[in-house]
Amino acid sequence: MGALNLLIILWLFVIALQARRWRRRYHLLLGEAQPQSLEERLVEYRRLTEQALAQVGVLQARTSELEQRLPSFIRRVGVVRFNAFPEVGSDLSFAVALLNDLSDGVVISSIYGREESRTFAKPIQGGKSSYRLTPEEERAITLATSGEGIAAGR
Repeated sequence: MGALNLLIILWLFVIALQARRWRRRYHLLLGEAQPQSLEERLVEYRRLTEQALAQVGVLQARTSELEQRLPSFIRRVGVVRFNAFPEVGSDLSFAVALLNDLSDGVVISSIYGREESRTFAKPIQGGKSSYRLTPEEERAITLATSGEGIAAGR
């Protein structure tokens, strides 16, 4: 009889350990607050998963749209600072090329003088302009298309 009682106590101890393990898994699945049944919780998880998948679909479509438009965005910049007039004595004049991946965009130049400053903008298509470009503007375009970015002096 004593051995049978010991065996029953040991068996109850094993069952208690298993119940504790199942209770821990149940809390991991449902969380601490359990106002809903397991079925309600699973329905809620499914609804949230479907919402997340719909949002992922929207984000994928938006990403695809942006990837298609990306080559037309201004992403290449070239800047050349230079001294337009030796008597002024500093490199306050500049040329800035703002181009997209297709080498389309604009080159903006500012010529600084003691008495006045002038600013010019010229359209760029395929790295070329229908207007005559100065050497500094051409250098700015070269810097933009090569990815070098900024240069000082001629």
